[in-house]
Amino acid sequence: MRSPITLVISEPKLLAVFNVTASIYIATSSLHQIPLWLTAVTKILPILCLGFFVLAQGKKFLLSHHSLLKLLAGLVFSGLGDVLLVPSNYFIAGGVMFAIAHCFYIWMFGFKSVNLRGGSVVASATLIGATLLGTCMWRKDMATWQILALFCYCAVIGSMVWRANAEVLFHTPKPPAKVIGGLGAVCFAISDLTLALNLLCFPNIPYRTLIVMSTYYTAQLFITLSVVNDKKRHD
Repeated sequence: MRSPITLVISEPKLLAVFNVTASIYIATSSLHQIPLWLTAVTKILPILCLGFFVLAQGKKFLLSHHSLLKLLAGLVFSGLGDVLLVPSNYFIAGGVMFAIAHCFYIWMFGFKSVNLRGGSVVASATLIGATLLGTCMWRKDMATWQILALFCYCAVIGSMVWRANAEVLFHTPKPPAKVIGGLGAVCFAISDLTLALNLLCFPNIPYRTLIVMSTYYTAQLFITLSVVNDKKRHD
């Protein structure tokens, strides 16, 4: 059985293109003279790379594994969320797009292994994070509906992390593809938490863009590799 590291480096062409495009956005995101449309394009390039990678598996492979279609839908809505988050006045719309993407990922990971023990750990961590962020919003005298929307989003991403780790936490054996997917989901949560903490609680977190975007891109890469390799393993 391959290790998780071997699984990640098994697609050198994807990694090369993905890392280059991700690095371009992270390196240029702080340059204010760049037009918004160009920032949006560079931001979604890594997600487009992952989408083309999934499509490159072939029509027959895609249609025989519906999880890959759900993955593609998640990537599409993630890309829409990325674009909407570039201008600051579309933050809520961007959040809705990512919530929809997480719903597709939850559907993709499925409920074959429930793992309530692992779910309780994820739920506890999610509740702690949501409470911290909700407290910051309350101190800022933000609207009740905004606080409720935050808790709903936390519940959605927490559910995604739970489903991604259902065959990893307190589970033996741990298939490498599942481990990578679980790590990807955790990276997604770290990215969103860092973004929210910077926005609501602790402004100007050092290296916030690097932390948010590197964990976000890693999350999408790991989730994509996890699903594709898991389906190849079962063929």
